Amino acid sequence: MKYPTLNVLGLMSGTSLDGLDLCLCQISGLKTEQIKQRGFSTLPMPANLKAKIRQNLEPVSSSVDSLCELNMQLADWFTQ
Repeated sequence: MKYPTLNVLGLMSGTSLDGLDLCLCQISGLKTEQIKQRGFSTLPMPANLKAKIRQNLEPVSSSVDSLCELNMQLADWFTQ
């Protein structure tokens, strides 16, 4: 039985808030998986998004509404 080859894009934004790391991998096989990196890039985080994250790190300057909005802004940036 032949298993499909998958192209998987991994995203990660760490605590440094410097950017978004993207890694495109090709995965094939089942019991003897083969993983090949096909591409890697780091996109710098926009200043306004970084500022909003920093604002929401502190309970005094954070709110549920602001966190929900930030969640959507991050998702939008990730998809772009």
